[in-house]
Amino acid sequence: MITLNSSNYQLWKGKMEDLLYVKEFHEPVFSEQKLDSMNDEEWRLLHRYKDGTPTTDHVNDFLGIIKELANLGIDFDDEVNGLILLNTLPESWESFRSTTINSSPGGQVTLEIAKNRIFEEEKRMRALGVFSQPDTQALVTENRSRSKTKEPRGRGGKSKSKSKSGVKCYHCSQLDHMKRNCYLLKGKDKKKVEDSNTTAVASTSGGDVTLLCDRGECCHVENSDAEWIIDSGAFYHCVPKREYFSTYKARDFGTIKMGNKSVSHIMGVGDICVQTNVGCTLTLKNVRPVPDMRMNLLSAKALDEEGYAHYFGNGNWKLTKGSMVVAKGRACCSLYKTHMKMCGGQLNTVEDEASPNLWHNRLAHMSEKGLQLLAKQSLIPMAKGEYVNPCDVCLFGKQHRVSFQKNLTRKENKVDLVCSDVCGPLEVESFGANKYFVTFIDDATRKTWVYLLQNKSQVFKYFQYYHAMVERETGLKLKCLRTNNGGEYTSKEFRDYCSKHGMRHEKTVPGTPQHNGVAERMNRTIVEKVRCMLRMTTLPKPFWGEAINTAVYLINRSPSVPLNFEIPEKAWMGKDVGYSHLRVFGCKAFMHVPKEQRSKLDDKAIPCIFVGYGDEEFGYRLWDPEKKKTVRSRDVVFHEHEKINDLKEKKATRSSGEGVEDLTPAKTPSRKITNEEEEVQSHKDKDCWMKAMQDEMNSLHKNNTYELVELPKGRKTLKNKWVFKLKKDGDKIVRYKARLVVKGFSQKKGIDFDEIFSLVVKMSLICVVLGLAASMNLELEQLDVKTAFLHGDLHEEIYMDQPEGFEDKGKEHMVCKLKKSLCGLKQAPRQWYKKFDSFMMGHGYKRTNADPYVEKICKLKEELSKSFGMKDLGPAKQIMGMAITRDRKAGKLWLSQEKYVERLLERFNMKHAKPVSTPLANHFKLSKRSCPTTKEEKEKMSPIPYYSAVGSLMYAMVCTRPDIAHAVGVVSRFLSDPGKIHWEAAKWIFRYLR
Repeated sequence: MITLNSSNYQLWKGKMEDLLYVKEFHEPVFSEQKLDSMNDEEWRLLHRYKDGTPTTDHVNDFLGIIKELANLGIDFDDEVNGLILLNTLPESWESFRSTTINSSPGGQVTLEIAKNRIFEEEKRMRALGVFSQPDTQALVTENRSRSKTKEPRGRGGKSKSKSKSGVKCYHCSQLDHMKRNCYLLKGKDKKKVEDSNTTAVASTSGGDVTLLCDRGECCHVENSDAEWIIDSGAFYHCVPKREYFSTYKARDFGTIKMGNKSVSHIMGVGDICVQTNVGCTLTLKNVRPVPDMRMNLLSAKALDEEGYAHYFGNGNWKLTKGSMVVAKGRACCSLYKTHMKMCGGQLNTVEDEASPNLWHNRLAHMSEKGLQLLAKQSLIPMAKGEYVNPCDVCLFGKQHRVSFQKNLTRKENKVDLVCSDVCGPLEVESFGANKYFVTFIDDATRKTWVYLLQNKSQVFKYFQYYHAMVERETGLKLKCLRTNNGGEYTSKEFRDYCSKHGMRHEKTVPGTPQHNGVAERMNRTIVEKVRCMLRMTTLPKPFWGEAINTAVYLINRSPSVPLNFEIPEKAWMGKDVGYSHLRVFGCKAFMHVPKEQRSKLDDKAIPCIFVGYGDEEFGYRLWDPEKKKTVRSRDVVFHEHEKINDLKEKKATRSSGEGVEDLTPAKTPSRKITNEEEEVQSHKDKDCWMKAMQDEMNSLHKNNTYELVELPKGRKTLKNKWVFKLKKDGDKIVRYKARLVVKGFSQKKGIDFDEIFSLVVKMSLICVVLGLAASMNLELEQLDVKTAFLHGDLHEEIYMDQPEGFEDKGKEHMVCKLKKSLCGLKQAPRQWYKKFDSFMMGHGYKRTNADPYVEKICKLKEELSKSFGMKDLGPAKQIMGMAITRDRKAGKLWLSQEKYVERLLERFNMKHAKPVSTPLANHFKLSKRSCPTTKEEKEKMSPIPYYSAVGSLMYAMVCTRPDIAHAVGVVSRFLSDPGKIHWEAAKWIFRYLR
C-alpha cells in the first residue's frame, strides 16, 4: 500500500483510481452528477458543488481542505489547486470551466483566478435569472479539456479500468460504456450524437475552440454578413471573414473544430465597425476571424466589459449604454439574434504582419502551393482561402521554358545516390573572391548542400569534406555519385578517390545534361531564387554568395514535389523543422551591441542587413554597412518591411596636410570631403567650387596632361571622379580645392603599369636636418608643389573618360589619352619622384646614401619655380602633420603633434579619459596566456580596433614621443591575437598621452 505524501501524489492517485474501479466505488467519486441513491450531505462530503447553492460555501469548504492538507505536509502548486477547484464543479459548468482555463494569462489558472471567476459567474447567472440552469453556452475556448473517457496513463497497459473497452454498463448491461455515460439513462440516442444536423463538437486541447448549442432544437440562422448571434458564454466576438476588419493584427490563437469535424485556424485579432438596427455605430473590439464559421457571434461578456448592459425578456434583447438603446434583437428558439451592417460602402482590406505575401518573401519566393502545404501542416499561419498576390519579382527571376517530360525513379535510402553539378563562373565575384558554387543533392531525401568556390579545382576538396560529413551523420556508405563530364569531376585524383572508397561514379553522356536533371534543376532553382532575392532587396551583386546559402537553407525547408510534398530537411533528419525564426532576406535588422564593445552613451544597437542563417553556426548572419563585414548575432530585432538601400562604399580621399576638412561628417573633425559633384552643385558655395574645378582643368591643359583621341579597338578606358577639399586655418577658409582623380583600382599590371615603387623620406633624416638648422641657425624654408603628380611623364598607353562636366562639345565620343600622370594612377608617385630626381641631379645636386639633401635654398627655389608650379610658403611651419616651433636666438627647434594626439584620443573615445602619469603600469602582466582561447572571447575582440590603435601610437612614437616607445613595443607583440588585457594596456597609453 502506498502512503500519500508531498512527493508521490500522481502515483498515489493512479493506484487509488484503480482501487476504486475494482471495488466499484468509482461512480460516486468520478460521476459529474449526484446519484439518485445519495443525499445532498453525502454528495457535499465528496467536495462536489451542487447547482443552485451558494458558491461561497463550496469554495470555503475547498479552502479548508487545502489548509488541512498543508498542515499534513501535502502541498500542491497554486495552478493545481485552481484546476482541482474547477473540476469540483458539475457538468453544467463545463463550458465555464473551459473558458476560464483558456482565458487565463499564459493558460495558467491559479487558485485566486478560479475562485474569483466562480463568484463572477454566479453573480452573472443570478442577474440573468438562470443560476440553476447554466447549460446553454455558445462559444468557449479551452486549453485543457477534461475528457469523459479515461485513457491509459502509459503504465504498460496495467490500468485497464480507465478505458471504455471491456467496461460494462450497470444500467443497460451493454459493454464499452459506463452507467454515468449511458444513453438510455440520459434519454439520448447514440446515433443522434453523430448526426450532422447539430452544431455541437468535442473540445480539444492546445487553444482549440468549441461551439455548443442545445440539442433537440433547430434554429434557422440566415447566412448573412449582417446576421449576428448573441452569445452569453463567449469571451470574444467572432466573424467568418477577415475583410470586415478596420484594424487587424496577426496572431495564432489556436484552432476551432466545427460540427462537421473540420478544423479552422484563428489567425488574428482586430476591430470591426458596425451599424446596428437602431441606427447607432458600434465598434467591436478584439474580434477573432474564424474562416469556416457560418455565422457572426456577438459576445455578451465582451460588451459587458466595455460598459454596455443587456436586457433579455419576452423574446426580445436590448443592448444599452446608459439611457440610450444601442441595438435590439429577438429570440430564435434558445438563441437571440440581431441585425447589424458593416459600416461603409466598401469593406476594409488589411495587410497583416504574417500575410501570405510576407511568408512568400521570407521563404525566398516559395510557390503558393508550397505555402499552402506548410499551412496545412500548421507550420506557418495562413488561413484557408488566402492567396499570394502576383509577384513581379518571381516573373523577373523565374520565368523559363516549359520543362521536358521526365520519368526517373527516386532512390529509397539515404546516400544511395548523390547528384552534383558546378555552376559558374558568375559575372561578379562574391565576398571572398568566389566565382562558382557546387551542389550535392541526396536523391532519396532531396536534401541539398552548397559550397562556394574560387575555382573549379576546389570541387574535389569540398567533395571529400561532404563525403565524410554525410557518412558520419547517417552511418551509411555513399554508393553512387552522378555528375557531368566536367574536368573537375574526371581528374585522376577524383577517380582514384571514388575507387578507393568503393563509390560508383556515373557520368552523363556528353551534350545531354538531362541525365543529371536533379542537379541541373536544383542549380536553376537556386539561381532563380537568388535572382529574386537580390532584385527584391536591391543589394549589390557581390551578395550572391550570401543569397545562395540562404536560398539552399530555405529550399531544404520547402515542400518537394518528388517527395510528395514532404520537406527535405525533415526527411533527412527525421524530425520536424521550425519556421518561426525565418525572416525576409535583405531586410533591416538592428543588432545588439554587447556592453563590452560600447561606452555608456553609445548606441545599444546598430543597423545591419539580414543576409542569412547559420546552418552550422548559431545566430543570424548580418552585414554591417559601417564596418563592411559580415557579423553573427542572436540578439536581433528585424524590420521586415524596411530595407537599407544605400550600400555604396564611400571612400574619402585624405590629404597628408593639416587643416583640411570634409564637406561630409567624418571621424576627423578637421577634415571634410565629398566625392559627389551633385552635392557641390547644390552647395551654398557653388561658385567657389566651380572656380576650383576650372583651375584644375586649367592646370591639366597647361601641363599638357592629355589629348583627345579615338579609343582603339580592344582597349578600355579608366573612369575618373572629382574630389573636393576645403582647407582651413582655424575657422577661416583658406582655399577651395578640386582634384580630378583617376580610378586606378581598375588598372592591370603589365598593361597599364609596371613598377610603382617610390622612395620616401625617413623620419630620422627629417630630425637630423631640423636639428642642424636649429643648431647652425640655418634658414628653413618650405614650398608646396602645385599639382605635383601632373608633372610625371607616362610611358604606358592609358586612356581615360573625359572629365565629368568638362566634355568638349562635338567630341563627346572621344577619350583622353594620358601623357602625364594623374592622381589615382598606381604609378603616379613613382613618376613624380623620377621627375623630381632628374631635376635635382641636373642642377648639380647629389643624393646622400640615406636621403637626398640640398643647399643654396634661394637659388633652388628659383629653379624649382621655373620648372614646376610652386607656392612659396616661407619659413617652415609644419611637416608631415607636425607643427614646427623655432627659437633662433636660443638655437632651438620643437616639433609638436598636439593636434594629431587630440584627434587620436577623439577617434578612440579616450578624449575624456582619466590621465595617468606612466606609459605602462606595473599591474599589466602581458603574455600570450592572455590571448583569447575560446570562440566567444575571439568574437568579443574581433570588432575592437586594436591593430589601428597600436599603429597610430607607433606613428606618434616615431615622430615626437619616444617616451612611449617601450610601452608601444610591448603591446605591438600581440597584434595577431590581442586579448582584453592587451586592449586595456593600449588604452592606458592613450590615457598617458591625455
